[in-house]
This record gives sequence, structure tokens and C-alpha cells, in this order.
Amino acid sequence: MHEAADEGDPSLIVVFDLAGTVEDFRKAAAKVPGFDYLLEVDEEKSQPDSLFHLEEHSVAVNKPVPRTLHVVMSDAAAARQLVSLFKQWEENPRVTLRTGFNPLKQVFAQLRNVRPWSIQDRVRETGLLEEWSEDLEAAGPYRSSKRVEIELWFRSDADLRIRAEGHVRRVVSASGGQVVSSTIIAEASYHALLADIPIQAVESVVKDGAESLAVLTTDAVMFVSPYRPMSFETTSAFEPQELPTPTEADTSPPRVALLDGLPIANHPHLAGKVIVDDPDDLAQEYPISARAHGTAMASLIIRGDLRDGSQPIAGRIYVRPILTPHEFGDREVAKSDLLFPDLLHRSIKRIVDGDDGSPAAAPSVRVINLSIGDDTKVFVNRMSPAARVIDWLSVNYNVLIIVSAGNHVRLPIEIPASATSSAETLHSAARQATYASARHRGMLSPAESINAISVGALHQDSSGAQAPDTVLDATAEGAPALYSAVGLGFRGSVKPDLYMSAGRAFYSRPPQDGNSVRIKPGQPGNEGPGHLVAGPPHSGLKTGVAYTHGSSNAAALATRTAASIFSTLEDPSQVGDPFPWPDAQYHPVLVKALLVHSARWGINKDRLIAELGPLHETLRARRNLTKLLGYGSVDSNRAMSALTNRALIVGAGTLRAGDRQRFEFPLPADLRSSTAWRRLTVTLAWLTPIEPSSRKYRGVKLTLKDPDTNIIGASASQADYWPSLNGTVQQHVLDGSAGVNFGENGVIRLDVDAHSDAIKDSTPVRFALVTSLEVAPSTSVNVFDQVRAGLRIQASARTAAQVRTR
Repeated sequence: MHEAADEGDPSLIVVFDLAGTVEDFRKAAAKVPGFDYLLEVDEEKSQPDSLFHLEEHSVAVNKPVPRTLHVVMSDAAAARQLVSLFKQWEENPRVTLRTGFNPLKQVFAQLRNVRPWSIQDRVRETGLLEEWSEDLEAAGPYRSSKRVEIELWFRSDADLRIRAEGHVRRVVSASGGQVVSSTIIAEASYHALLADIPIQAVESVVKDGAESLAVLTTDAVMFVSPYRPMSFETTSAFEPQELPTPTEADTSPPRVALLDGLPIANHPHLAGKVIVDDPDDLAQEYPISARAHGTAMASLIIRGDLRDGSQPIAGRIYVRPILTPHEFGDREVAKSDLLFPDLLHRSIKRIVDGDDGSPAAAPSVRVINLSIGDDTKVFVNRMSPAARVIDWLSVNYNVLIIVSAGNHVRLPIEIPASATSSAETLHSAARQATYASARHRGMLSPAESINAISVGALHQDSSGAQAPDTVLDATAEGAPALYSAVGLGFRGSVKPDLYMSAGRAFYSRPPQDGNSVRIKPGQPGNEGPGHLVAGPPHSGLKTGVAYTHGSSNAAALATRTAASIFSTLEDPSQVGDPFPWPDAQYHPVLVKALLVHSARWGINKDRLIAELGPLHETLRARRNLTKLLGYGSVDSNRAMSALTNRALIVGAGTLRAGDRQRFEFPLPADLRSSTAWRRLTVTLAWLTPIEPSSRKYRGVKLTLKDPDTNIIGASASQADYWPSLNGTVQQHVLDGSAGVNFGENGVIRLDVDAHSDAIKDSTPVRFALVTSLEVAPSTSVNVFDQVRAGLRIQASARTAAQVRTR
């Protein structure tokens, strides 16, 4: 057996349908040679908890969620033999299996079934059959075809890939369908076709079952997903009362790229700050009135919420349009003739590496914003192709990609009708309703990417809009937005990483005609709420602005903060001996670490515990809060700032598996014997290579040993420790006021260790470590100066040691 589940001949795949918990399966598998690797299967998505459970009569029950494991056998005969052995045991659990196979009975007792990869596996997670059924019921057979993504089993052998694709093309053609495009991205183990299936075949599947469509029974096919281009409704703009003062033309190379809709480059709020690269010539069919989403995202990155009157970021941004106007003109959609992973790959490669023999379009770019999510691929436990592509591109091109977590505006929020009587009861009821359905509110692809920073939405803006009686303000300002996607991520990692202001959304006030009501977010008007952004003019206006909300906005503002951090890292005036910034190659991962480092749970911790009630009065409270808050809400002002009462130290380097690097954070002498409140925050971030064919997926794991809580007189708070071990960011936050007594020149030792995870060679990995220590502002301890003095002592000691060794 191998630990891969996505590699090789599909006839080698055996599916294990678990009957019990993963822990029970682990115990049984541990006793059988050859099943060792299955013991590493992550337990987070299998054990019942308050976010992930089965329901009986709408009540959560303490049963494990059914889990499926995919095992790759050494050869097809072994796969058939394993299925046969299970059938023998199923017919008679007392049967004596062939010599050497009897221990398998202990494993079989933990399984509902052992079977080959089948039709149900190709469509179960994709929602294909449900979507086809709903579409036919809603609209009838009025379309000539339905577009699908056909993902093939990835073969490392190019000849096998060619033969497999040829066979699937013939199967599609024989059903009356047509292949629109295909792509192979070997580094992400992705091979797929975009195809149109005739509506008659779709009707047959809905009526007679999936077996009636040959492509769903083809061995070379791994998954078939509905293809519905991501879309964004056009916002309603109005004429601004004032316009910004024109700025001088900026010729500096861009550090930020935006993949989105085509913006209005000469809009007064964007003029001189946008470089549009339109290789597909989309502008020819993209009227000004339709250029809403790209204009809004560019506006937020460059100027933030226009109500704040903030200064534009330094430099220009590069924009590659990947959306097009919908045929009915009321929305923008992703290009429909390319698979989304292919579109991402082409776009990012063009930016930093070039394409079709042309040089890189913007090689200076180091941060890429993707405020787009695929609502046909809600994360459950498998990395989507787009997320795999982003993970590979991030490390291959050394760029930080910032992705919106996604919105769930179509999912109803059902609350008791009586809950609308007061803000307190409304907020609590709405939060409990979204919490209860959290398993349906996972992140939209590709937000589960482990190398990217994923950003969730906060119900927050500067509009000052008050909710009239006709609508409901369904959650507290600054709380996670009710529509925002929630975590956790792959193998239970912390996702979304961050939350940022996304604009407030008011909810329609429903009629009181029963015991319960359903609320949904409405569109903002000319007075808000939401972020005020640049927008396309309508009805003869010369220019336009609009109010918007969503996790797209949050990701754009995170990108704006990242751009500001880059400006500081590249500012020569900010560098002074003996403390130079790390080399520029580490800036992307430093920005990643600094963004997370500036995040805090803050008031939302107590707010959510109060709204969710007794459910959180358990030992799992931090785990559940981590799913809802990630590492917390970003305070952009703290990302690169230090004060008298706060010292911030950054470090970076490269490690290979087996390496260790030690950092020493000097402690302020005045903290000795002090009982003043203090907080130590340590953030480790890295960009990892990936191995898509492995269950572990993450190529290299870095770990940061727990800081000594005794020497700092504080204890762990904020995000739960265990989920932070499973991604590419690990953060420790320690708060406290206990008295401590360390010696002269006391330090906190921080050891960063590199371990092989899915990749067993010594692949180098860039990492960043950010550490800060702060005390209450009212405290007389000058943390900044004393830590700086300690660093100078360390620098002098290193210099003296170098002189002695010469």
C-alpha cells in the first residue's frame, strides 16, 4: 500500500467506508502490517463536536461523521483481493482468512464497506446530481447543455495522461457532448477537461440514475463537478460629493497584483495607480457600466474605505482581468471557457515568469490578491485543484497570495420570530443559527490553500449608517459577518487565517407570520451600510461610487495592509545598524507572518461566548472559537509599529528538514518582579512545497517549541494550539501578570525546527519569525528601549565571537 490517494491507476484505488471513529480504526490498523501510514489520518474532521456532527430530528447527536478513506494498493490484483477478503468476512465474520490475512478482520470490523472507486465517489462531494436536479426543476430543459469539470486521475506518465484524456474525450463525444478545453498542471497533480453535456443526457441522469451517463462510469475519471462561473452582482453607484486631488503619475514598479474584473483605470480614485494587463482583450466586450467588482477591489487596495479619507498606497497595482460581463448585464462572471485552476496558473505565471515566449508582465509583484471564490467547491476535507495550484505557485514564485474566505449569502438564517424584538436577542439567535449550520458554511475554493492567507469578513465599516425599521442589523459591529465562511482548514489547520473589515450588511426584516423567520442580507443604498468604493457611473453620471460588503472587501483591505508592510520593509530610512531587515527574498513570508502577528481575538472572544451560550462552557471552547475567529481580527496600525510599551522583532531564514535555528528575545530588566500585565506574541510562518499525491500534502513542517511561560509569567490564550500545527502559520499568544524573576540579560529562547512531512528530501524552506512583547500603557517599563539594548548586547557578542575565530 501507499499513502497516496490521488496518484496512479484508478484500478489500484480501494475505498474504505468507516463505520466507527478514526481512533477505533487507528487502533485496529496498528495491529496489521502495511496499515501503519493510515494511523496518520487526521481526526479533526471525523470526531463529532459542536461544529461537525450528525443530526437526528434536527438535534445534534454525539456520533462520528461517516468518513471515507481512499487507499492506493501496490497492484490491481492486490486491490481486488482486498475487496474479496472483505466480502468473505462480511458474509461470515468468523471466517478464517488465508494465511497472513487474518489480522485484517480487526480492520474490517471498523468498516462499513471496502470497494473499488465508483460512481458515487465521482459525484458525492461535488454536488453534481443535486445541482442538475434542482436546475431541471427550477428552469426545465430550456438549456441545450450543462457545463461540467471532469477531473481525471493524475498520471505521472505523460503517455498515460494522453491515452486517458483521449478516452474521456471519446466518451464525452459519444454522449453528444463537447470538450471546451483541457489542462494539465503536473506540479499540482491536476488533469481536467471542461465539457458541455447535452441536456437530454442530464435529464436521463436525473430520471434514471448516474449509471446512464458513460462519463460518470469511466475509470479514468476521478470527479465530475458542476461548472458554474463565479459571479458578482453589479453594484448600484451614485455620484460622489467630492473627488480626490489628482496625484502625480507614479512610475514605480508594482508590488501588488489584482486578479479580478476589469477596473475603470481612469476613475478619479484610481487614476495613475493602476496598470491594466488585458491579454485576452476583454475590454472590447466590457462596458464601463459593468466594471464594478474590479473597480471596487482596486479602490479598496489603493485607498481603503473612501469614508476614511486614507492616503493611497505607495506605488501602482497591476491588474489582470479574469472576469467578464454576464450576457444579461447584471453581474460579472469568471471566464467560462477555461477551467479556473488553469486561469489562475496562466495569470500568475504571466505576471512573474512570462508566457508564450513573452517576458514577465510584472516581475516586481510580490503580493497577489484573489477576492474570488468558487461556491461549487465548498471545502470539506479535500484540497481543491485551485488551492493546490495556488500552493505550488506561492512557493515556486515566492509570492504571497491573499484569498477571500467566501460568502454564504444563499444559505438561509432561520431564527425564532420573537428574537427580532431586541438587538441582544437578535444577535444571539442569528449567531446560534449560523453556528448550527457551520458545516455547510465552509470556505470557498481556493481559500483552503495552506500557503495563502485566507481572510474572513467582519461586520464593520465607517459608513455610520443606522438601520431603519424596515431592516435588521443582525450582528454587532466588529463581529464576524454572519455570511462569512468559517474553518477549519485542511487537516484541521487554522483557517481562515485572519478577519478584516468587510462592510456591514443589513438584513431584510421578514413578515411575522409564524414561530420562526428567515433573514437574508440586502443590498446597501446610497447611505450605506458598507465600504464606500469607486464604482462605474450610471444614468448619465460622470463618475460613481458605491457601498459594498463581503469577504472580497476584507481580502482587499488585507492586501492593502500587506502593501503597507512591504513599503516599510523596503524603506531605507527604516533600516539601521546593527538591525537590518532580512533580505528581500524573505519579504513575502515576512509579510505573511506580520499580518497574522497583528491579529487578535479581542472583544469577539467574549462576544461569541456570550452569544453562543453554554455551548462554549467546555474544554473545547478555544478549539471552537478558533474555527470562528482564526487568529483574529487584524489591527493594521500594529502590523509594523513599536511603541515605548511594545517591542517588535522580526527574523527570517531558510531551513531544511533536520535543521534548527535558535532566536533569543532579550527581556526588559524592569519586568523582573513586576506584576504588570504583559503579552508575548510569537508568530512563525513559512511557504511549503507540496506533494499533492500524499495524504499529508504539506511538504515540510516547521515547529516552534512552546515559549517558557514561567519566565514571562503568562499563559496561553487566543487560537488553539493543535490546529496551528497543521498549516503554515504557528502562533503563540501568552497573557498574564504573574511575578517573574529572571537573571541579568534574561532571554526567551525560541527554537524553530524543520521536519520532513510529505516530502522526504532536504528541500529548503523560507520562513519568518515575528516576536513582540508589550505591557500595559500605564506601566513604567520601557519595553522598546530595554529590548533594543539587549539586542545590541547580543550583536556585540556575535561580533566579538567572529573576531576571536579569525
